[in-house]
Amino acid sequence: MPKIACVLLCIVLVFPLHAWNSETSQLRRFVGQWKGNYRVETLTGREIGSFRIERSYYWQNGHLMGATALELPDGTRQFEFSEIWHDVTVLRSIVESETKRMEYFGWMQHGSIWWQSHFDAETTFHQLHIEQLRPTHRGFQLALHGYRWTAFSNQPGFLRIHGELHRIESGEAFEFLQMMPE
Repeated sequence: MPKIACVLLCIVLVFPLHAWNSETSQLRRFVGQWKGNYRVETLTGREIGSFRIERSYYWQNGHLMGATALELPDGTRQFEFSEIWHDVTVLRSIVESETKRMEYFGWMQHGSIWWQSHFDAETTFHQLHIEQLRPTHRGFQLALHGYRWTAFSNQPGFLRIHGELHRIESGEAFEFLQMMPE
């Protein structure tokens, strides 16, 4: 009986630690500077908007921190800060911009992060999206794909989200993320 108890105790204590270390090492793969394009379209394929995007991920105090800048077609810029951490069995993320705060819950699967927005009575949208690292001949690409339920032109509906960012190599610089307010 003591052997069984010891084995069960090891499984209970070691497995969560292994899972956390595995997810932590997978999250660390996102660290770096990324830039590319992001587009939003209806489910029928009609483009709603296309944006340039720059994103920087860095590791701080056991959390993956992010800074994102979107440049809209009219030249205005939107900035967001994010914090991602492993919370027992799920990933959690808080994304804050100048006007809103969003919470996401996620999980790792095959090196991709699957995100679902927190949904409550005050939520004006619901989103499910994937952040995926893909190997390319130039290194890695960060692909963003998902769906968002929101009110568009005063009509509720679904939008499709696509983004493709490449890792910035040394010597290449951000164009507008460096202008992010503190």
